[in-house]
Amino acid sequence: EILIGLVGSEMCIRDRLLIGETRAETVALTNAGFDESQVSGLASKLSYGSDGWCYKVSFKTLALEYTYKIEAYSGAILDKKTR
Repeated sequence: EILIGLVGSEMCIRDRLLIGETRAETVALTNAGFDESQVSGLASKLSYGSDGWCYKVSFKTLALEYTYKIEAYSGAILDKKTR
């Protein structure tokens, strides 16, 4: 069952098959070799684009900024950028 609606100006999607923001953050942090206590500015957002539904996860360490695109159903890492 998929429910799509607006909460204020934000799109709200309820789908039991989505991995969720917390899991997407864990996938990105694990791939980068960090846990939540070692980063700052951890944020994630569900969005729809050319790759379908994805979570965009971002965070910073002392040295780098990380941005991940995580597939919303499988948890597969579709893209990773550092700067």
